[in-house]
Amino acid sequence: MFLNCVLEYDFSSGSPFELLRYIHGIETRLGRERDERSGPRTIDIDILFFGDMVINAPGIVIPHPRLAERLFVLIPLKEIAPLLIHPKEKVSILELYNKIHESNYYFEKYADPIQ
Repeated sequence: MFLNCVLEYDFSSGSPFELLRYIHGIETRLGRERDERSGPRTIDIDILFFGDMVINAPGIVIPHPRLAERLFVLIPLKEIAPLLIHPKEKVSILELYNKIHESNYYFEKYADPIQ
């Protein structure tokens, strides 16, 4: 079972790299082990956005590279920031959500075929 949620936090006194180190510390204290990429994990905290920054550096990509195609992220995100503009896609979170939800894009790409 998974619990998905989105949190808005003002970390303007630090950098995205400092925030990532802080998040990794939380995950470690909660029992996460970083043995394999995309492997099973007890907790997974992602940075979705950091203001309107676009970063593609070793170990950190902001905005989150798959955010725009993940309904389980967009649903809670649209509840707290529907008008937030995605700095790479140049559309609002609500528009991204509607694109996936109304076009069945999410289901065509991720749903298991019915046997």
